[in-house]
Amino acid sequence: MVKLSQKQRAIKRIHSKVRTLEYRKASMFTGSREYNDTQGEIDELMQIAKGIENYHYLNPRRNVPKLTEYALFFFSWDNIEFRGIVRMNKSTFKLLTKKIAEDEVFKPKDNGRKQRPVWFQLACTLERLAHDGTGRSVHSIARQWGVASGSVSTYMKRVITALDDLSPKYIKWPDEAERRQIASCIQESYNFPSCVGFIDGTHMVLSQKPKKQGEVYFNRKQRYSMNVQAICDHRRIIRHLQVGLPGCFSDSTAHKMSSVYKHPLDHFSENEYILGDSGYALSKRLLTPYKEPAMRGNDDNKNFNEMHSSARVAIENTFGIWKGRWRYLKGIPLQLRNDNEFHYLNRIVKATAVLHNFLLLNNDDWDPQVSSAEQDVSSNEPETDDVNLWRESIKTIILQK
Repeated sequence: MVKLSQKQRAIKRIHSKVRTLEYRKASMFTGSREYNDTQGEIDELMQIAKGIENYHYLNPRRNVPKLTEYALFFFSWDNIEFRGIVRMNKSTFKLLTKKIAEDEVFKPKDNGRKQRPVWFQLACTLERLAHDGTGRSVHSIARQWGVASGSVSTYMKRVITALDDLSPKYIKWPDEAERRQIASCIQESYNFPSCVGFIDGTHMVLSQKPKKQGEVYFNRKQRYSMNVQAICDHRRIIRHLQVGLPGCFSDSTAHKMSSVYKHPLDHFSENEYILGDSGYALSKRLLTPYKEPAMRGNDDNKNFNEMHSSARVAIENTFGIWKGRWRYLKGIPLQLRNDNEFHYLNRIVKATAVLHNFLLLNNDDWDPQVSSAEQDVSSNEPETDDVNLWRESIKTIILQK
């Protein structure tokens, strides 16, 4: 349902009242005093509606003080302070500004009204993304930069759109040649042969219950959230991202809805696979650790699991850097009432993933803030003999080295 403005709601109420009076008037004698009084009331209401329509705003607009000093001295901060505000170095910030400046969203509209500079809009957005919902509100950012609160939200929507438009370039599955390079690096570091990545799920916590099907976003940790699935490489670059799934979904269920699971031949060459925790089902494209009772009294299986866990630190660090740098993802303060707002939520998550990859690719790192692991419940799907034998063969290889 489209949300009406205060002005539109007022006009709608007036027209509803007019229809009621017209219905009553139809039962009156034409020319009677009651008829004329009713007609007079209708004419008065229509004049009020016309007057409201002629004003762009229903209530008087407040003038926002133009605090230009902050913008003027923004680039005068030393790199430590600058990095604390927008979560990146000055040089990377300027490069990112150039990357998004050509997006259509920053082009002047037909009315010719000039936008604020792209760097200004980007800085406001990054400062918003750098804090959770309570840490840095739209209003405080607006006061600091000397703009209206609505302008901060508009800037953020533009920047999110521009970053999301870059996602095909910055979030992409490696081709065959690049997968060979990734597999070689992973084998050198962790001994797993032909492994091309690490998968896990993380919950993007929502600050409030969605209005549409809110109950399915309630996760097993008693929070409203969106389940996001990511596959990263050894450098912690996100190579595949799946957004939009409700928090009640398990990692295994979410993975089965992905293109990586549905179309393995488009993503893997022969013998290639990814590592995932016990929340996923074991398959020849997804290597998981041993579970009980296979762990009991078997030192080889325990050693395999330890090596498996050490390798998977890459995806845990990926989430730690991603959500630690962009704390907005730890408590997303959006009201989710319709499809457009859910779509915007998905774009925000993708846009921050683009930022994550862009910054790492430009050597602008961030200390991973790995909190308690978001361990999903173990998959209860049976492990068939053929995939068990396959896992045994990999265990034999890595334990020999």
